[in-house]
Amino acid sequence: MPTVFLYEYVCAVAADVDASSEASMSAAALTLRHEGETMRASLALDWQRLGWNVVLLDADPADPTPEAIRFRALARQCDRTLIIAPEFGDLLGERIRWAQAEGVQPINASLDAIALTSDKLRLADWLESRQIPTPKTVMIADAERIRFPQVWKPRDGAGSQATHAVPDARAIPATHAKIAADSWTGPMIATEFWPGVPASIAFLTGPNGMVPLCPTRQQLSDDGRFLYQGGELPLPPEWAARAERIARRALESLPGLRGYIGVDLVLGSATDGRADAIIEINPRLSTSYGGLRLATPVNLAEWMLHLADGGHPPTTPLPWRTTPLRFDIATLAQARHQFRR
Repeated sequence: MPTVFLYEYVCAVAADVDASSEASMSAAALTLRHEGETMRASLALDWQRLGWNVVLLDADPADPTPEAIRFRALARQCDRTLIIAPEFGDLLGERIRWAQAEGVQPINASLDAIALTSDKLRLADWLESRQIPTPKTVMIADAERIRFPQVWKPRDGAGSQATHAVPDARAIPATHAKIAADSWTGPMIATEFWPGVPASIAFLTGPNGMVPLCPTRQQLSDDGRFLYQGGELPLPPEWAARAERIARRALESLPGLRGYIGVDLVLGSATDGRADAIIEINPRLSTSYGGLRLATPVNLAEWMLHLADGGHPPTTPLPWRTTPLRFDIATLAQARHQFRR
């Protein structure tokens, strides 16, 4: 039986938390924790359905062995490796290098693609230079050069960490205080707020093409933090077509994509799509995978592996449910209870 090493950063470095310790975690940190556990379990279930043995790395406070050594030992023992980790602090890139040092090519985007997409300022410049709509983006020191309202967020953050709506220039001092309270010390960017419907679409990618998955409407918190709370599908057909069109343009401009790639976007008010925009590109598996796998009879992990290994996209679109499906973190968490090692 072939073996796959499914690595998820939060599960690998954070010991189990109980109710009391959860109460002390920030909303963004708690979201990252729950999303990480859910992504890993959802993916593990699908690889098991393919007949693969699944190997995981869990944090173990009783084991003093450094994470890198434990990671590399598992990677070298397995046939395939797939890495889920935040982009900030080079966490994702570093672990890909660990795998490559063991002669393993993970089912992930190239290091160059990760470096480009995880740097939100650089990505905005990249998209703008290719006439792909995206909000104006600057470092926060230059925030008054662009229009308000704005969104401030880490240049390389994930999971809505230290992300805040800034309605006008008068809110700047208070926003600095909020960022300090978040304990975020890395570089921050300011982007113009882009009005419209928040949506996302993921693609399974490889050297010979990509397959779009079902676009979803994002459910985000309305407290100015933009925390991901779940998704809803299907979109109206015209919205879905617009989401796929602009996201495909963005991804086709990027070399080195491999595996699951997520695109966050906004669908504007213009029916022809001219007011749509790319917000972020996530070069790794994201939480929406757990909802998407519930909306198709197809095993998405099978197609992910097929395309990553150089296979060609299917000649017809993947089948998706046509009745509404709404999912949140609590719903998707059921995968954690279904998965058995």
